[in-house]
Amino acid sequence: MKRLVSFFILALFFLVSGCADNGTNVPSTPGGSSADLGKVSLAFSNAPDNVARVVARISRDGYSDRILVLVIADSSASGSFTDVAVGTWHLRVDAEDDSGRVLYTGQTDVDVFPGQISHVSLHLQATTGGIEIEVTWGNLGSCVPPPAGLVSWWTADGNTSDHSGLNPGSLHNGAAFAGGEVGQGFRFNDLDDNFQSSTLGFPTGNANRTMELWVRQDSVIAVQALFAVYGDFSGGGNYELGASGSRVFFSQWGETIWGPFLQRGRWYHIAVTNVGNFATLYVDGNPVSSGNLAINTPGGTTFRVGTVTPSSPGYFGFRGMTDEIAVYDRALTNNEIRSIFMAGSAGKCR
Repeated sequence: MKRLVSFFILALFFLVSGCADNGTNVPSTPGGSSADLGKVSLAFSNAPDNVARVVARISRDGYSDRILVLVIADSSASGSFTDVAVGTWHLRVDAEDDSGRVLYTGQTDVDVFPGQISHVSLHLQATTGGIEIEVTWGNLGSCVPPPAGLVSWWTADGNTSDHSGLNPGSLHNGAAFAGGEVGQGFRFNDLDDNFQSSTLGFPTGNANRTMELWVRQDSVIAVQALFAVYGDFSGGGNYELGASGSRVFFSQWGETIWGPFLQRGRWYHIAVTNVGNFATLYVDGNPVSSGNLAINTPGGTTFRVGTVTPSSPGYFGFRGMTDEIAVYDRALTNNEIRSIFMAGSAGKCR
């Protein structure tokens, strides 16, 4: 059974670094300046019970290897490499038990960019003792200005207010707040948990638009999980982001474009745009599928997250979280969507 451990490497860059290092400091380049140096901060969470420590090693031709040992406490640990040269480093990670036996191991190359964040997700595989490492990149934790055309934006920071002011929402049947990707988010646990709002100003028909949010699916509890939807559930009358099982999709309740399968317990940024009937689905800042769909969304409907009530028992339901849900009255560009993803936990600027 695969267990998921989130492991974030934050590549932070300063002209002068004031943090202590667990590893051996080396010059960034022969005769290099402090402006070429960076910091790599590691945070390890949700460790399996038999993992006592994580040993991370970064290496690169012409440089001394750097080793960082993170001792697990309460299933988590954190530490930092300082004075790391900008460029490509090879990362190896070993998860060990109390006796020093390596239970999981994995390795990959990590590019260190000035002013950006490298996010590394580790997927521990008990059957092989292996670690799959996925790397994406972001900025230095700075928020990104909201793109133009924003109609509604629910930050979920302890309230259901629409940041734009048009469509305040409400939580129903046990849906609540919990720690999200950006501050707090909406948490859904059961088949009937849901969020609802009006749709004043939302694009209708096949007008251009964008819908984007952060999603974490913790388990599959129904045939279909509703991440964000509005419309009337008639043929061509919906505008829906969701998952069938754990596979993400966009649909207008008649035709569908498909994305990848989502790993449980991990945050993803998911977005859809349409220009007329041509829709594009994005996952983590990248377009993953597109196609022509007969989009014809009516006005005066309800925006929903989690489930539709009433619904067929067991058909709709979502166990997990959403955060930073936003709807725009134009199709955002690839770069705009990627910039939101790259901002990560800094989110859109308030």
